[in-house]
Amino acid sequence: MTLIYVLSVYAVYLLIIFVIAYYARLISSKTEYTRQELTDISPLVQAVRGRMTMKYSASFVVILMLISSLMGILFSNIPHWFFQSALLTLVLFIVLPQVQKRYQDRMVIDSGEVADTVANIFAKYCEFIILGYGTGFGAGFMYYWSTSREMFFLWFALNILVVTALMVIIAKKLLGDH
Repeated sequence: MTLIYVLSVYAVYLLIIFVIAYYARLISSKTEYTRQELTDISPLVQAVRGRMTMKYSASFVVILMLISSLMGILFSNIPHWFFQSALLTLVLFIVLPQVQKRYQDRMVIDSGEVADTVANIFAKYCEFIILGYGTGFGAGFMYYWSTSREMFFLWFALNILVVTALMVIIAKKLLGDH
């Protein structure tokens, strides 16, 4: 039952992140909106699906999101203030893009080395790793707070807002808003 709860919270949280990113992108790009733009989120679904199929391998996206989400869920359930805060997500949000840039500068096309292949995959899918970790952390954090209530609500709310804001920034990048 716990798995179903966490997976449903994960799916809803990921959807909320992309919807917020869509509306943030819409609001920042225009000053006048049609009713269809405000009520129809099918362009969001088409944009996500189009970017995924053109630029990324669906199997790598699913595998990396699954692994990083699992890490986020596990870290959010460690009963220590550091793991139950947005600090680790913030560190990953700041550090991983820097590492990604470093690997992109040294990207090797075909060397046969496993390390080069892993570095190339990391450089291409870094945003999905961050998004997966943050979304998994958010879902696990919501589950942990709702079942244990061992932390103050304000601490929970502040951290979930920070994680959500960071994930919206990553989702905007994935939607093509550089």
